[in-house]
Amino acid sequence: MNVTLADSSSIPKLSNLFNQYRIFYGAKTDLQAATDFLKSRFKNKDSVILVAHENSKIEWVDGNIGSKLTMKYPSVILKGEGSHAEVISVAYSGKGQHQDAGAKIHHLASNTTSKILSKSISKDGGRVTYRGMVTVSKKAENCKLNIVCDALILDEKSRADTYPTMEVSNSTAKCEHEASVS
Repeated sequence: MNVTLADSSSIPKLSNLFNQYRIFYGAKTDLQAATDFLKSRFKNKDSVILVAHENSKIEWVDGNIGSKLTMKYPSVILKGEGSHAEVISVAYSGKGQHQDAGAKIHHLASNTTSKILSKSISKDGGRVTYRGMVTVSKKAENCKLNIVCDALILDEKSRADTYPTMEVSNSTAKCEHEASVS
């Protein structure tokens, strides 16, 4: 498996990607702000960014419970052909809590695959949110991506929201999204 840890030397290559995050969250495009953000995150050791190279696999299991507000979106860059990413996110939200979680996966190479599985439970007025972004670049042929979001709401005061975003720039990609609420 060939997975590398991005560092400050990766900033020029990552700045455009993080500028796209800014746009996704409603900010104006600002490549310098994205670059400064990355420099700060690396300097303060606030972020870990993994890059999947050829035929590598990254799996992320994420649990979100117990805080008033959680905002967490693990990110994977599928840079090498045949690489795969899987993110499993489980969230529980009770009274006075908002669990806002999801994932970001970027298909930069051909024949890459990804799966995001989000499971959540809300009760006593709690709120859960899935917020995710999957991108497929123009050069990434024959990519497969699958997103599944399942929410269980246990009372009328609680809430579950799903905000999936797929930006697909290659018509050979196979994309699936499924959401259910019970």
